[in-house]
Amino acid sequence: MELSGRRYPIGIQNFEQLRTRNCVYVDKTELVYKLVNTDQIYFFSRPCRFGKSLLVSTLEAYFQGKKELFEGLAMERLEQEENGTKSLITDISHQLKTPLASLRMSHELVAENRVTGEEQREFLEQESQELTKLEQLLNELVNLSRLETHMIQIHSLHESLKKTLTEAVSQIYMKARGKDISIQVEMDDDIVVNHDSKWTVEALTNILENAVKYSPEHTTITVRTQELASNVLIEVSEIVPGKESKGTGKRRSGCRSVSCQKDHRRTGGDNSSQKKG
Repeated sequence: MELSGRRYPIGIQNFEQLRTRNCVYVDKTELVYKLVNTDQIYFFSRPCRFGKSLLVSTLEAYFQGKKELFEGLAMERLEQEENGTKSLITDISHQLKTPLASLRMSHELVAENRVTGEEQREFLEQESQELTKLEQLLNELVNLSRLETHMIQIHSLHESLKKTLTEAVSQIYMKARGKDISIQVEMDDDIVVNHDSKWTVEALTNILENAVKYSPEHTTITVRTQELASNVLIEVSEIVPGKESKGTGKRRSGCRSVSCQKDHRRTGGDNSSQKKG
């Protein structure tokens, strides 16, 4: 028996055989991942013919490191997310060293009375900036920790991308206006994408806030969307005044991005917009 070119796994109770013989497989590896990564004892008490052998075989393949058998399954995605989180924690931990070293040096110089009154004021201003960086990095660590312990739940829904972008830009608009920074949103049609609007807004707001904070006056920040095969890429870039240019006087200074899973529904209309700070 076959389904869309795949065989029904009649009589096959081995995970490796099921995957290598192009058989139909209902992906249960997310449950296997949770089973492996929780500190609890589980007792298999299902009746016969309910998949205990296949589950044990799946666990065996996982612990033997046969990653090729899990390609395209939830297990592969979850492991990539876990590795990405570990990489982020390592990166943030490394970034914490710079503001801490700067604060320690400033404190030692002031404590030893080796600076003038004007230098003390400069150090206080620098310390305020470093403390702000520390606060942001620590908040990121807290959010990652909450995500790891499942205190933060991602609830993806099919929602308007334009609405999400508008909310993120509106939260940073007044700060941009204070520095005479222009924020432009470039997208063709409004797209319905599968995403958690709350956390997507928070991620975009953090990116835009950093762009506004570390960009000089008269910078243009552009938020644009790009449709890929299965995702929508949200790109944030800055064009800052260039001292060396006599023409447009601008140059690209940076770029960051966020990706959302694409849905094929549209609301139509041209939703290109611009907000001037």
